[in-house]
Amino acid sequence: MGVPGSRSTIPPALDLAERWFPQKSSSLPLSGLVLSKQSSTNLFDQEMLMPQLDSSILEMALVGYTQRCREIQTAISAIRGQLGMHSTKVGASTTTDGAKPKRRLSAAARKRIATAQKRRWAAFHKTRKPAPAKKTATKRVLSPARKAALVANLAKARAAKAAKKAAA
Repeated sequence: MGVPGSRSTIPPALDLAERWFPQKSSSLPLSGLVLSKQSSTNLFDQEMLMPQLDSSILEMALVGYTQRCREIQTAISAIRGQLGMHSTKVGASTTTDGAKPKRRLSAAARKRIATAQKRRWAAFHKTRKPAPAKKTATKRVLSPARKAALVANLAKARAAKAAKKAAA
């Protein structure tokens, strides 16, 4: 990446930082900041000499690394294709926790699964004996004598309730 025509392994953000903030002596990248190899007598002096990486540089680095990641994934899928292995699509979502991406079925595969399931259910219900039909209970009819007795009991209960209410 770095300077055109050279094969540098310096990340783009640090390469830009070195071009914008040149160091007098060689430098070591340390957690995104460039530290000078000068005397380490005063930490404050070293902090004054260190260039500050602002958000635009970090955003450029992120874009560069994302592009590099896509290139690597493309190369991996090409190698897997040459080996005859199943490869994931370049733009497919991959998880970092090791979980497999969700599998997608084609419409034809879903249709085959549905017809096979219907066939299994039809065979299952065919071998199963049908449930016996429930007998419908005939409606019971009160005899006129029993109906008269119930009406008399209801009238007696209502009279008792009215007498209790009047007494209270």
